[in-house]
Amino acid sequence: MSYPVGFGHVLALHLDRRGATVFAGCLRADGPGAMKLKEAGSDRMHVIQLDVTNDEQVAECVRYVEGVTDGSGKHCAVLCLLTASKSRLKTLPFHLCHNIHKV
Repeated sequence: MSYPVGFGHVLALHLDRRGATVFAGCLRADGPGAMKLKEAGSDRMHVIQLDVTNDEQVAECVRYVEGVTDGSGKHCAVLCLLTASKSRLKTLPFHLCHNIHKV
């Protein structure tokens, strides 16, 4: 079974190859996409179990990132979410994405 590679996957690998420390939150840290990130990424790639609808997992993710970073606050978080519901995709309109990127 092939696994579709999304924008978040490609972005995580791109940032890793550019020398960034990457925290890739995956719905299933033991899933095929997460395994591909672990295999292809460097030691700067941190694959983290993260279901954003689970407060406990979000809190654990924050603790993990804070434990790894230097506390300078000079870090960037990129959250890529795409949900499918009954074959209908919910995404942000382009103008909102553009404004977010300007920040």
